[in-house]
Order: sequence, then C-alpha cells, then structure tokens
Amino acid sequence: MVPLNDPGQSDDTNKEGLGYEAAAKLVVGDFGKISSNNAVAGVFHAYVIIFMTFSLVTNGYLLYALPFLELFPEYICPPDIPDCTYKDRCLYPDKVHVNWDSHKSLNNWVEIYNLECKFRI
Repeated sequence: MVPLNDPGQSDDTNKEGLGYEAAAKLVVGDFGKISSNNAVAGVFHAYVIIFMTFSLVTNGYLLYALPFLELFPEYICPPDIPDCTYKDRCLYPDKVHVNWDSHKSLNNWVEIYNLECKFRI
C-alpha cells in the first residue's frame, strides 16, 4: 500500500491503489447483484428485524404506562381535614371523595384494586 502523502503516487488513484473510476464502480454497484451474490440480507433477516422492532415497541408501551396506572387521584377534602391524602380516604371514606373533575384523577389500578388502602405502597 502506498502512503497518501507519497510524492510518487499519481493523482488518479485513491489510498487502496485503485483508480477513481474502479472505486466508483465498487461503491455504486448494483444492489441486487451484490445482495444475491453475497447473501447480505435475506428473508430471515427481514423476519428478525420485524420481530425485534415489534418487541421493542410493545415493551415501551407497557412500561411507559405504568406510572399512569399507579397515579393517585386528587381528593375533595372536607373542612376539618384540609390536606387530605389517600390514607384519609381509607379512614374516612364517607367524608373524603375523589375529585373526578381533575385531570389527575383516573380510573386506574388505584381505583380498581383499592390501592389507596394498602399502606405499604
């Protein structure tokens, strides 16, 4: 291999010693010929790409939704309990109610599985 800064190197060759026209033919080759001769990508690779893309996208939808499924709602607090929490809702279910007009109040796992009264959260 001839170094790039060699004064004996002619201007019409690149660093591999090929002429520019030969190098251009290698780069701008027919993709159908290249892939059929060298088996670059086949049916197996297409299935793997589709499967891997599907598996990665579906995991994202499930994992990113978990905080919304466990979000506690806002409550309408009575005057005697000004700053009520989910513990107050369990202690006084007839006084503390869910504010369904709030955008933070969702019908999620907290409501379905009564997670408000599980104090180990």
